Amino acid sequence: MENCSVLGVYLLSVLHALWSCETICSVWCSCFLALPSEFSRVNSFRDLLELLVCSSLNSEVFAMVCWALWNCRNKMRVGKVVWLLNQVAGVVQHHL
Repeated sequence: MENCSVLGVYLLSVLHALWSCETICSVWCSCFLALPSEFSRVNSFRDLLELLVCSSLNSEVFAMVCWALWNCRNKMRVGKVVWLLNQVAGVVQHHL
């Protein structure tokens, strides 16, 4: 495990990097108007995916947001320029 590249204090897991990091909440909120409350109580990325499958949320948008966030994470780790978080929703819409 490693430290969060944004906050620098949390141990990084896939769930943290793509979902539970407070810094990226704005990305999810800009892509989904309302997220069911059970989405905030997941303990693993697998749990999150299982909830997604059972929900009415757009799985393509979900997958693209995950891709965009992971892409940013990887670029940040090697010192490359990344999208600003407020640009991610637009990038996702462009790729769909």
